[in-house]
Amino acid sequence: MILHRINKLGEDYELRTDDFGKKTLITWNKKSIVVNIPIDEISQCWYDWQMKGMLIQNAFPSFTDDEREFILTGYTTHEWNEIFKEEREK
Repeated sequence: MILHRINKLGEDYELRTDDFGKKTLITWNKKSIVVNIPIDEISQCWYDWQMKGMLIQNAFPSFTDDEREFILTGYTTHEWNEIFKEEREK
Protein backbone atom coordinates (compact mmCIF):
# COMPACT_ATOMS: atom_id res chain seq x y z
CA MET A 1 0.00 0.00 0.00
CA ILE A 2 1.24 3.50 -0.83
CA LEU A 3 -0.22 6.71 0.59
CA HIS A 4 0.74 10.35 0.16
CA ARG A 5 0.50 12.81 3.01
CA ILE A 6 1.43 16.49 3.25
CA ASN A 7 3.09 18.13 6.24
CA LYS A 8 2.40 21.65 7.50
CA LEU A 9 5.04 23.07 5.16
CA GLY A 10 3.17 21.67 2.15
CA GLU A 11 5.74 18.94 1.50
CA ASP A 12 4.44 15.68 0.04
CA TYR A 13 5.52 12.52 1.86
CA GLU A 14 5.12 8.98 0.55
CA LEU A 15 4.18 6.25 3.01
CA ARG A 16 4.81 2.70 1.84
CA THR A 17 4.04 -0.38 3.90
CA ASP A 18 6.11 -3.56 3.96
CA ASP A 19 4.65 -6.88 2.81
CA PHE A 20 3.54 -7.73 6.35
CA GLY A 21 2.00 -4.35 7.16
CA LYS A 22 4.07 -3.88 10.31
CA LYS A 23 6.68 -1.37 9.12
CA THR A 24 6.27 1.78 7.10
CA LEU A 25 8.82 3.54 4.91
CA ILE A 26 8.30 7.30 4.97
CA THR A 27 10.00 9.16 2.12
CA TRP A 28 10.44 12.82 1.32
CA ASN A 29 12.85 14.44 -1.10
CA LYS A 30 14.79 11.19 -1.69
CA LYS A 31 15.29 10.71 2.07
CA SER A 32 13.57 7.97 4.04
CA ILE A 33 13.03 6.60 7.49
CA VAL A 34 11.50 3.29 8.52
CA VAL A 35 9.14 3.16 11.47
CA ASN A 36 7.79 0.06 13.18
CA ILE A 37 4.24 1.34 12.97
CA PRO A 38 1.50 0.17 10.58
CA ILE A 39 0.58 2.56 7.78
CA ASP A 40 -3.07 2.73 8.91
CA GLU A 41 -2.02 3.98 12.35
CA ILE A 42 0.29 6.57 10.79
CA SER A 43 -2.49 7.73 8.47
CA GLN A 44 -4.79 8.29 11.46
CA CYS A 45 -2.03 10.13 13.33
CA TRP A 46 -1.43 12.34 10.29
CA TYR A 47 -5.14 13.13 10.12
CA ASP A 48 -5.18 14.05 13.82
CA TRP A 49 -2.18 16.31 13.31
CA GLN A 50 -3.27 18.03 10.08
CA MET A 51 -7.05 18.06 10.26
CA LYS A 52 -7.77 18.10 13.98
CA GLY A 53 -4.88 20.44 14.78
CA MET A 54 -3.31 18.22 17.42
CA LEU A 55 0.24 18.92 18.46
CA ILE A 56 2.61 16.59 16.66
CA GLN A 57 3.81 14.96 19.89
CA ASN A 58 0.20 14.16 20.81
CA ALA A 59 -0.86 13.07 17.34
CA PHE A 60 2.13 10.73 16.90
CA PRO A 61 2.65 9.28 20.40
CA SER A 62 4.34 6.11 19.07
CA PHE A 63 6.96 8.08 17.12
CA THR A 64 10.34 9.04 18.53
CA ASP A 65 11.34 12.69 18.62
CA ASP A 66 13.59 12.07 15.61
CA GLU A 67 10.77 10.45 13.61
CA ARG A 68 8.44 13.36 14.39
CA GLU A 69 11.16 15.80 13.37
CA PHE A 70 11.49 14.08 10.01
CA ILE A 71 7.81 14.40 9.15
CA LEU A 72 7.70 17.94 10.49
CA THR A 73 10.80 19.33 8.73
CA GLY A 74 12.25 16.61 6.50
CA TYR A 75 15.51 16.55 8.46
CA THR A 76 16.97 13.20 9.45
CA THR A 77 18.84 12.59 12.70
CA HIS A 78 22.11 12.53 10.78
CA GLU A 79 21.37 15.92 9.20
CA TRP A 80 20.51 17.51 12.56
CA ASN A 81 23.72 16.14 14.03
CA GLU A 82 25.69 17.69 11.17
CA ILE A 83 23.88 21.04 11.45
CA PHE A 84 24.56 21.33 15.19
CA LYS A 85 27.92 19.55 15.23
CA GLU A 86 29.86 22.65 16.27
CA GLU A 87 27.49 23.39 19.16
CA ARG A 88 27.89 19.87 20.56
CA GLU A 89 31.68 20.11 20.34
CA LYS A 90 31.81 23.20 22.60
